[in-house]
Amino acid sequence: MIRSVTCPKCGKTSNVPEHIASVRCSKCGKVWNPGEDAAAAEPKVDLAAKMAGYENEGGGKSKKKRKKSKSSGGSNKVAAIVASVIFVVALAGVGIYLWLQRDPAPQVAAVQDEPEEEPADDDDVVWVAPDYREVNMPEADRKRIYMDMRSTAITSIEKPLLLIGPARVAMEKTLQDVYDREIRTQAALHDVPEDDIRQIINEGDAKRWDTRPRSNAKRNGKRLYPKSWSEGWKP
Repeated sequence: MIRSVTCPKCGKTSNVPEHIASVRCSKCGKVWNPGEDAAAAEPKVDLAAKMAGYENEGGGKSKKKRKKSKSSGGSNKVAAIVASVIFVVALAGVGIYLWLQRDPAPQVAAVQDEPEEEPADDDDVVWVAPDYREVNMPEADRKRIYMDMRSTAITSIEKPLLLIGPARVAMEKTLQDVYDREIRTQAALHDVPEDDIRQIINEGDAKRWDTRPRSNAKRNGKRLYPKSWSEGWKP
């Protein structure tokens, strides 16, 4: 069998039989053994380098394992966090559902303190027409004065009161002052004495110039007017 050999000196390639033990270069005259050169040409294995490469390979595998272990640990942490979040959300949902399904608490009506009222008095009063002196003034003018005083009385001395005790006494005095001030105003307006205005009031009460229902107010525990006079009255 023919094989190609290369001169180790000049690099010339020659074809020689495979069984030839030595070859002489036709160019430079170099004689060499092709078998020895082939063995020499084979790459020598550096045992130290090979061991180092093996260690590096092992280290790389170890690093890969550590990296893989770290990656696995990180994935486990993420999975644990996600599971915790899902659990918290589910727990919150259950709490909201139970809160919505709860029975409404019975509403207790607020208890309000009712104002103290004057003790009921079933005793009616007998009204006696007052005495009066007819004032020297046209009747139409006297009636007009009387109706003005009636309007003032409805909002002052005839106003029903729920207060009792000292507070009621003070309120009654205040309302009486309002009524008396209106008497003074009417007297000054018509240039007559205050007593004339009071006489006109008595005359109007005696003759019932105001036929409207009267207040059911009480003063000193007694009605101001008979019950029959208060029928149909509205505060």
